[in-house]
Amino acid sequence: MYQLRNIPEVSISMRMKGEEVRILAGGRVGWLEAGVSVQLIIWVPADSAIWAIGVDGKKDIVLRRDKSNDPGLRIYPTRIAIKESEVSGVAHTEYPNNHVRLLHYVGNGNVEHWEIALVSQNGYFWVTVQKTYDIKVGCDGEDHFLCPDFADKWPQLVGILGELLAGFDLPEEVTPMPKPMLPVSGLKTNEGLVFWWNCAQQMGAITTRQGPARVHWSQITISNGDLAKLVDGAKVRFRDLVRPKQTEFGRKTSFKWEAVDVRPL
Repeated sequence: MYQLRNIPEVSISMRMKGEEVRILAGGRVGWLEAGVSVQLIIWVPADSAIWAIGVDGKKDIVLRRDKSNDPGLRIYPTRIAIKESEVSGVAHTEYPNNHVRLLHYVGNGNVEHWEIALVSQNGYFWVTVQKTYDIKVGCDGEDHFLCPDFADKWPQLVGILGELLAGFDLPEEVTPMPKPMLPVSGLKTNEGLVFWWNCAQQMGAITTRQGPARVHWSQITISNGDLAKLVDGAKVRFRDLVRPKQTEFGRKTSFKWEAVDVRPL
């Protein structure tokens, strides 16, 4: 099993055609066969404050079923299809059916939202583990559950957290998380700062002097053969900004710009 460094209580494993698929250091998996599915399995102690959830296109949430017969363990298996690209012919997985989400209550009113995904780039696969949200929660003197950061933008999340954390000793005051500020005044015309990256989607965005721009993994230049990705807050350099419809991976988006030939600095 592959032990998660950032969530020590969680282990993961993969099986394909009944055989174990090795997950190497850094989440490397290697080449997988198109036209089949793999089973991504999450293992957590039964007494841990960690829950696997499923989210649909309307952001509604359901708790994933525990498939374990061991009273000391919870097991959450998920099947992920490996498909062949109609454009390139290489094997890949498709978002949003390529990942599992976890909610982890770490104490003192702090919840972490994690995504564990199976992704591919040019036919080579990785398992990615990313904390996508830090969530502040609490409970006032009248037993009203508090989650100000998500009350309006994701009420379904607030509802499930209220159910999961009922009976926990939560703080009575909740201070919303500060929104990061990324100044553009010191940036050159072809530089940007990363303000969002999602490993499961393999897509993110940077702020530039021309405005926000979307970044697709295929436009990130790396030299060491690792997974192409960006890190929040990091500075990057790009060759050009184009309209999203001009790129082969263009999808409907509210972004005005797409960055091409992006190089982390």
